[in-house]
Amino acid sequence: SNDFKCPNWWYNEIWTPREIGRLYVVLDSELTQQEFDQGTGVILMRSGIRMTGQNKIWLAANTFVRGALTGDEQLVRDSITAISGEVVITTSEGIQPDYSFHQHGPQQQFGNYGLAFASESARWIGLVAGTGFAYSPEKVAIIRNYVLEGEAWVCWRGYMDFSSCGRQLGPNAQLGKGRAVSGVAGALQRLDPEQAADYEALITRNQPDAANDLIGTKYFWRSDYLIARRPDWMASLKLSSNRTIGAEALNSENVRGYYTSDGATFFYLNGDEYEAIRPVMDWAAIPGTTLAQSQKKFPWQGNARVPVDFAGAVSTGQVGVMALDYLRDGVSARKAWVFLPDCVVALGAGIRASQAITDPIATTLDQRELQGEVWAGSEGQTQLLEQGSHTLPAIRWVWHDGFGYVFPGPATVEVFNQPARGKWTLIEDKITMPQEEVTAPLFRLALDHGVDPQAAAYAYIVLPGVTREQTAERASQLGLTLLANRPKLQAIRASGGTLVAAIFWDAGSLEYAPGKRMTASEACIVALDLAEGRLWASDPTQQLKQLTVTVAGMPYEVALPQGGEAGSTVEVVLD
Repeated sequence: SNDFKCPNWWYNEIWTPREIGRLYVVLDSELTQQEFDQGTGVILMRSGIRMTGQNKIWLAANTFVRGALTGDEQLVRDSITAISGEVVITTSEGIQPDYSFHQHGPQQQFGNYGLAFASESARWIGLVAGTGFAYSPEKVAIIRNYVLEGEAWVCWRGYMDFSSCGRQLGPNAQLGKGRAVSGVAGALQRLDPEQAADYEALITRNQPDAANDLIGTKYFWRSDYLIARRPDWMASLKLSSNRTIGAEALNSENVRGYYTSDGATFFYLNGDEYEAIRPVMDWAAIPGTTLAQSQKKFPWQGNARVPVDFAGAVSTGQVGVMALDYLRDGVSARKAWVFLPDCVVALGAGIRASQAITDPIATTLDQRELQGEVWAGSEGQTQLLEQGSHTLPAIRWVWHDGFGYVFPGPATVEVFNQPARGKWTLIEDKITMPQEEVTAPLFRLALDHGVDPQAAAYAYIVLPGVTREQTAERASQLGLTLLANRPKLQAIRASGGTLVAAIFWDAGSLEYAPGKRMTASEACIVALDLAEGRLWASDPTQQLKQLTVTVAGMPYEVALPQGGEAGSTVEVVLD
């Protein structure tokens, strides 16, 4: 009777028609003619078949209900055709060639629109099964691959990765979205029985304290996003570029998420490491980022991205090498990460700040819930840190809650390990959020580059799932060699000397062993396995057609993927 309107179009055109349609299907003949006309002729009429991706599915589903209620067979047919028609591989909004999902432009949406897409697709596969509208085997396979090759990778022991949750980061967001992925897998297990074992494996591993049987490194080149999964831990890395939108803030959601695609690096053992701290965390100290330590960008609305071309990765299937030519709001840096079987190596070079920035620049290694003791070690000395805020010089390692942070050389570190206060409404300024102030124990570890750095650098190693003793031992025996950490070239040698990972920011050359050189004809990312005689390369700008990589005097022509595959990894077998 009142037909209330919301300032957000989504509720007027999708949510309200959906709920009214469901009620009307149940009430059916009990509706008066006036009620029926108001619902089908006014409220449900707002939907229609339009837009793209998950929004189109929602709108077409409401139109389907209107057709069913009014007996319009053609409208029913058109609606189902539109819904199933969105199940395609596309470079527009929807499922991407790498099995990530985009909505609201080229923006990774595993946890919001992409999760709804998976859930709704499973529902419609079941709804039309056995009818003339049944999904083809090819379309079922697309949904299967999206869930198993996309959604499955971003969940760890029941929690969705922070960087996949999108703009909705309220209480229990990671847990709720992680559980929802299991729910989708459960539905598909019944609808796609030939792959039931794969869905069951997803459900089983996506439980608290579960063993992990999905091991490897997966790079989503369409989304500037990488996941590394090991038997006992997971790590993620999210970038953005001129090609991708890194984050959005709208409808008063994610109003502190401006920097969440600037090299955000999250590490998991249990899965809940970042769940409780969101209302109290420092959003200008996202793990992995190099930022001015201010709050000047909060709150904000719109889209955020790092406006550069060079953002990408190489994945060998096990090892990942990722890099970002960082430039945002007067701060620039060459940032690189190497995901090895037992650790993550992070490098930064050429860190600069414009004269307009008066805040110190810092690189944050981690920021997570404080759990127990924090230890730090320097040459010949180990100390247990009392709760508080600390500046520690000449540190070689820090340990907290099963994570070790190791520095190749003495470093001055900033450690925060004490309760912090905040509000959920700082993240989502909505009446649905808890309004009271909350307190949570917080651990934060950072490297301070000072005010106005002009050529600062950093190097550190994150060791998940280690003891304090193992961390101290690793600081004395790094197990890898830092070959270069300069603005033009960053590289390491690891895995007993058999693996070389290099970021060539320009055409250049690297001596990876005495008398052995590798050269690249263009800027690129390269991983070289000397034991197996294999080379992996990619173009992080996604603009090149080919490059030449010369290893020990032997040139190898690398034909680079184009179109929807641009930025993906090419493997070359060495002679």
